[in-house]
Amino acid sequence: MTAETASKVEVIVDKEDVVTALTVTVPADRCHDFTPGSYYFLNIPSISSVEWHPISLSEQQECKLTFHVKSMADGAWSHKLSALAHAHANTKANLLPTVAMDGPFGCLSVDLTRYSSLCLFCGGIGVTPLLPTLEHVLRLKSAGGLPRLTKVTFCWSVRGTGLLTSDAFHSRLVSAIKCSRDMIHSTSPAARSSDSKNASAAVSPTSSGEPTFALEMVIHNTGGDTYKPPATTTNASTNTTAVVAVPESPPEEGKSKGKNHKGHKKHHQEVVEGVSAHNPPQDASLSVQSGRPALGSIISAAAEVAAKSKGLTCALVCGPAGLAKGVMDAAGVHNNVHVHQETFGY
Repeated sequence: MTAETASKVEVIVDKEDVVTALTVTVPADRCHDFTPGSYYFLNIPSISSVEWHPISLSEQQECKLTFHVKSMADGAWSHKLSALAHAHANTKANLLPTVAMDGPFGCLSVDLTRYSSLCLFCGGIGVTPLLPTLEHVLRLKSAGGLPRLTKVTFCWSVRGTGLLTSDAFHSRLVSAIKCSRDMIHSTSPAARSSDSKNASAAVSPTSSGEPTFALEMVIHNTGGDTYKPPATTTNASTNTTAVVAVPESPPEEGKSKGKNHKGHKKHHQEVVEGVSAHNPPQDASLSVQSGRPALGSIISAAAEVAAKSKGLTCALVCGPAGLAKGVMDAAGVHNNVHVHQETFGY
C-alpha cells in the first residue's frame, strides 16, 4: 500500500509501561497477507509531520495491524508516542487522531522451507519481528507445511522482566507452547492417550513412525529482577520443550488431496486460533533463566539435529549488534548454518 492515513487507530500503553501497542485498521482492499520480517513506515503528525519510522509488524489479525514500540530515551519518537498514548488513555477507545503509514516492506532473506531446524534469537524489543515469525511457522507446520523442519528453538534475552510480562508478548509466548502441545493431542493417536507434559512421551516418535517436531523456548533475564507470571496465568511449572507429531491432514471423503481442501483449511484455522494472543491459555507460565544464553550451544544443538537428515539450520536474529555478532560467530563454525539478521538503532 502507498502512504495513506489509516481508517482507525488505537494506542495503548501496557500495564508495565514499557511498550506502546499501536493498532491500525486498514481498508480491506489495502490489506496484505502477513509476511515474516515485514515492516511499515509510520508517521504521527501530532508528534512530527516529517518523521517517518520503520516499525516491524508485530501482530496481524485480518486487517488490524499491531506495532509494539518500546519507549526509549526522553525526547525520542518512541518516548513521545508513549506520552501521547498516556494523554489519550481516557478518550473513547484510546483513539489517536491521525497515523499515516507506508508499506509493507521487507521479508526474510532466507527460504524457511529449506531448513531442518530453526533458531530464533531475540534481544529485548527485537522480539517484535520474530515472535510473529514463530507463530507463522507453527501455523504452516500445523497445516502440513515445512516438511523438512523438525526443530525450532526460540531464544529471547531480556534485561529485566518488564518486556517479558507485558501484555504484548507474554500470553502469545504461552499460547505458542500450548499450541504445540495441542497439536500433539490432535494429530497423534499415541500422544492423545498420554500426558503431553510427560518428557519420555514427548521425545519419542509416534507409533506410526511419523516425524516429530520440537519447539524449545529459551528465555534469559540478564537483569536482577525476578520473573513472576502475570495474574492471567497460574504459577504452574511449564515444560518449555514440546514435540509435535505432524502427519499430513487427510482429505475429506470423496475429495482429492490438495492444499485447499476443506479438512485441511479447517485444521489450519483451529491452530491459528490456538496461537492467537486473543485466546491465551490460563494454565502455564514460562521458564526463565538468569544470565546470558549460551548461543554456541543452542546453535550447535540445532545444527546437530539438522545434520542427522543431512539438512540445514537457519538462525534468525534481531536485537542489539552484540547479539547479532554473537550469533554470527557461533554460526560461523558450522558449515550447515545460515543466518538472517536484523538490528535496530533506536
